[in-house]
Amino acid sequence: MEKECSQCKQIRDELCFYTNKDGKFGLTSKCKDCIQYNARLRRRGLYISKGRKGINRAEKNGMWRGDGVKYSGLHLWIKSHLKKPDCCQGCGEKTSKLDLANISQEYKRELNDWEWLCRRCHMNKDGRTGNLLVGKVKRRDLLV
Repeated sequence: MEKECSQCKQIRDELCFYTNKDGKFGLTSKCKDCIQYNARLRRRGLYISKGRKGINRAEKNGMWRGDGVKYSGLHLWIKSHLKKPDCCQGCGEKTSKLDLANISQEYKRELNDWEWLCRRCHMNKDGRTGNLLVGKVKRRDLLV
């Protein structure tokens, strides 16, 4: 028996298709070559199926909150849109451990209001270095 592949439109022998109990003829709609090609693209992050392209993303999603997004959702959105550099944008130190820091402390959905900082610069900028522990005594207790 021969069958046409739904992707490449070639007519091929049934041995060129994977079995699929739910399929009309007990076979997949795409040939093995097309399925393997799509898998390679998917592993590289290049494959987007025709039917799902742009559907349910960003403003088109029913759960989209816009500017009413919460802290973690905003961080996820910024991380997906703002490329992580190789070095800290504060001191220029080259490190892989960088934090996403908000500049204005207003948590707006604007890319120019965010920067990638190393932990030291992030804590200095937020004024949290005084809360660090020295041994088991807080630094602010040492000042008294």
